[in-house]
Amino acid sequence: MKRQLALQALREKYEQLLALHDAVPERSPARRRAMDEVARRFPGALREWQALPPAELQARLDAVLSWLAGDPDTVVLPAWVHYGVALHAWLRWLLALRKYALSHGATASDGDWLAAARNLAAEINEPSLLAYLTPTLRAQVARPPLGQLSRLAYAAVAAQFGVSEADVKAALFGETRDRPQSA
Repeated sequence: MKRQLALQALREKYEQLLALHDAVPERSPARRRAMDEVARRFPGALREWQALPPAELQARLDAVLSWLAGDPDTVVLPAWVHYGVALHAWLRWLLALRKYALSHGATASDGDWLAAARNLAAEINEPSLLAYLTPTLRAQVARPPLGQLSRLAYAAVAAQFGVSEADVKAALFGETRDRPQSA
């Protein structure tokens, strides 16, 4: 059931990304709201929107629709699906933890921090992320590498799947090892 929900969310993401491509490229409040909605629900997705041509986004949507039309639990999903779902979850959780860290700073006790992390993971329906909560992660959330939480998320997804960060980015954004990697 969780797999089907993840695929339904991906369907919505690709529909929203394609709608952004189809919309008039203007600076308007409506376009900004649409972009904010995508970024809120699917942190990191706007990078995918910028990196991939509309034809690839449509191909991904078509694949997701095909999997949903069948039995999603029996389909072997490509790496970009697994990495994308994990990346969005990690980024949502890290952003929520960062917001907590900024509002409570060093005053939060270890117990308060753990309770907040547990509640935030439950809010995004990702309780498995708690297994990764360490004092090091807490410190990194408070002071992200180069000021970017995305670096923590890519590293976490790579570790979770036993691949390199470059492999994660290549699957999600079509980047190659020959090109400079951005966050």
